[in-house]
Amino acid sequence: MNFKPLRVGELVWLLDSGRMTGKLHRPWTGPFRVLQTIRMVNYKVQSVERPSMVMVVHYDRLKSCHQRQEHLRETLNTVESLRTRPDCPQRHRRPPIGLENFVETG
Repeated sequence: MNFKPLRVGELVWLLDSGRMTGKLHRPWTGPFRVLQTIRMVNYKVQSVERPSMVMVVHYDRLKSCHQRQEHLRETLNTVESLRTRPDCPQRHRRPPIGLENFVETG
């Protein structure tokens, strides 16, 4: 066996090969929850967002969904709080020089 078997209840991403391809293409959809193992390489999965969506897929189209680690979550919260500090001065934009019909938006 050349792969790590998935456990029932584990969250996974599903490769959606039918979606459009391109530079900003997101081929993985989900997350999905593993409901059942069928013959070692096939898994019955259920969408977390739409529980009525249940399908059987091959292991090759699944990858483990790793939760964000707690220290990364704390760092992200710190960065977000720095962005929204009320004591930070706001940027003042000057209108461009030489444009007579300039309309400021915002």
